[in-house]
Amino acid sequence: MFDEQKADRAVSFVKLLRNTQGEYAKHPFNLMPFQEKIVKDLFGTVNSEGFRQFREAFIFLPRKNGKTELIAALVLYCLFMDDEYGAEIYSAATSREQATKVYQACCAMIRMNRALSSRCKIIESQKRIVRYDTNSL
Repeated sequence: MFDEQKADRAVSFVKLLRNTQGEYAKHPFNLMPFQEKIVKDLFGTVNSEGFRQFREAFIFLPRKNGKTELIAALVLYCLFMDDEYGAEIYSAATSREQATKVYQACCAMIRMNRALSSRCKIIESQKRIVRYDTNSL
């Protein structure tokens, strides 16, 4: 099943974020059509109970297609919009350097958004973002 409202909610959230690097740094995150499809498919596809069907996603894209920014936005959507108590959101990469890039993009997106930055704490020494009201990280 597909829930258009849930898909649009995820897209709307991502569009509230800002890009963190390159020529579009600090500009609103305008999803490219293929990125929007990824977001809609991940968050709009639901099971018979209305819950997200996908709990894990492997997204393979060529270089310079905005993977880091997109993954950071998806991580933040799960942290801030799911409202699941005790949620643990992870982003895996093939190297520590790449994983750090996603974490840094998440932190930059949070710092550029007052609403998000007031709802969490960034713990740089642990490379962790904690949302205390839902005990999520």
